[in-house]
Amino acid sequence: MALAEVLLSDATCRIGTSRNLIVYTWRDPPTVTQLREASRISRALGRRYPAGTGLFNVIIEGTPRFSEEVRVETARLTADPAVASLGSADVVLLTGFAGVAVRGFMNTANLLARVPRPRQVFGDMASGAAWLAPKLAVAGEVWTPAQVMAVAEEMIGAR
Repeated sequence: MALAEVLLSDATCRIGTSRNLIVYTWRDPPTVTQLREASRISRALGRRYPAGTGLFNVIIEGTPRFSEEVRVETARLTADPAVASLGSADVVLLTGFAGVAVRGFMNTANLLARVPRPRQVFGDMASGAAWLAPKLAVAGEVWTPAQVMAVAEEMIGAR
């Protein structure tokens, strides 16, 4: 039985939901079109779960190159109050300079967007899942870090 409903899947990204959790996985930097679709899916989940949703955003691999259009769309998505109202864990699995560059980009996007909800960048999935799981626990939803990890691992592994 699948843990998540996959709503977008291509060579670069997979986006899926499980209850009030949305998971984005990236194998290369996003396009503006992908970010707009992520926003649409996230807002739709927010309408289904008005008590709140959370985002587990996993950057798996890729080259950190972000066009100005992607930067603007990322800031728009990050600032949208209807997206991940309970919190967002940005997990950057890249190592070396690429990891530093992407974590820096994510932290800058968070600062510039002045996000009015919890958002944090992590270097591993376990830390991000431990931070996000208690935030997802609203309106009868109960999440453990292991459950968040299982959904994310399914999204990463299913190709």
